[in-house]
Amino acid sequence: MFGWLFGKKKRLGALDYAVKSEVGLVRSNNEDNYFVDESRTLFCVADGMGGGAEGEVASAIVVEEVAKVVPEKPYRSRLEHFEAALETANQRIRKIAADKGYRQMGSTAVGIIISEDRPSRAAICHVGDSRAYRLRDSKIEPLTRDHTVGGELSSMATGAKASQLKDRANPLAHMLTRALGATDNSLGDWKLIDLKRGDKLIICSDGVHDVITDDHLRKIMKADDEPAKIAARLEKAILKAGAPDNYTYIIINVGEVK
Repeated sequence: MFGWLFGKKKRLGALDYAVKSEVGLVRSNNEDNYFVDESRTLFCVADGMGGGAEGEVASAIVVEEVAKVVPEKPYRSRLEHFEAALETANQRIRKIAADKGYRQMGSTAVGIIISEDRPSRAAICHVGDSRAYRLRDSKIEPLTRDHTVGGELSSMATGAKASQLKDRANPLAHMLTRALGATDNSLGDWKLIDLKRGDKLIICSDGVHDVITDDHLRKIMKADDEPAKIAARLEKAILKAGAPDNYTYIIINVGEVK
């Protein structure tokens, strides 16, 4: 499935990023986890569910398995290993849930893998409602579609009906249709994207996009080129909105692609 990766090699300039993961203003513990590895240009956010230790353990398992993706392998192999890591995490979560009698234990996941030998390309993989966006030329583009009842139905609807299904007040908007630990085969969806100088990427848990609209996120991300400053501005907006959930995000600024 990764045959598009072969072609003329290019080089990537500076790749700047910032990470933030906090409990928020309402929850008592942080069920989110993240993983960053510059050598593998690999970034991942996982959002655990099940409450308390169940969610923390589930998201920790995801990042533990993602961290095992072999660094010296070529890009195509890293994508295959990332997919395998999610499947292994899925089985580990299911086994713990079965052994301990947990009914709701699981985790979402979203990852970005950038090619070091053809860095004008990247791959996004996600399961659940953790999201990825790209800001280009002051326009925000969602790179993932939520694996929720609302997200799935809205993809088949148009106009006012689609907007209604995406409405945060609609209970369907948050009902997951896919998550790691939910079924024997909770596979992720892949999206292949191009990159160019000045692109900004963000991957985040739902504690971000549940309180920050796409347009608000666009304004925050376009206001500065430094990921650390964007991250601070985004956190301020989340806290102002009440931060009812854990929030985790990784912001990446793409340097010059030659």
